[in-house]
Amino acid sequence: MKKHGILILAVLILLAVLGIQNAGSVEVHFLVWSGTVSLTLILVVQFIIGAAVGALLTRRPEKGQSKGIVRDVDNE
Repeated sequence: MKKHGILILAVLILLAVLGIQNAGSVEVHFLVWSGTVSLTLILVVQFIIGAAVGALLTRRPEKGQSKGIVRDVDNE
């Protein structure tokens, strides 16, 4: 297995252990919504949101795309 795969597997195992140890219900208030939710569900959802945001922020530009804002000076 590559190092990347081992790291992902280790993080998922740690997330599972954290979820199992914190399986109790908690009261959640979000904007106008409130309710009782499993703490494990909250941890998993937060992890997924964080992973998605991290993936979007560290995404490399595709071929043909510039790495930043570049003006085409020749055509001005």
